[in-house]
Parts: sequence; C-alpha cells; structure tokens
Amino acid sequence: MSCLECFESSIMDIDECQPLYRDIQNFYKGLNMEIDQKIPLHLVESGVIRSKLPVT
Repeated sequence: MSCLECFESSIMDIDECQPLYRDIQNFYKGLNMEIDQKIPLHLVESGVIRSKLPVT
C-alpha cells in the first residue's frame, strides 16, 4: 500500500480514533468474532505522511 492510499483513509483528529476503535470492535462482534485482544491501530504524525507524498 502506498502512502497516498494510507493518506486517503487517515484520521487527522485524535477524537476520531476512539469511535473508530469501537466501530471495529462492534463490527467483529456482529460477526460473532468478538476480539479479546487489542486491535492494532498505527498512529503516524501527519508530517511523516506528508513527507512521503509525491510532490505535484
């Protein structure tokens, strides 16, 4: 996956992370696949992502 693809689905506001985490848990719970372990989320500073984008 290229950085541009990651950037398109990135969350830039920390307040959006917790609802996303709950949505992921509920998704799996709805499939009768409740997860007892932590779901990995990769947090990357926006400056790091921007530095990897192609210059246009």
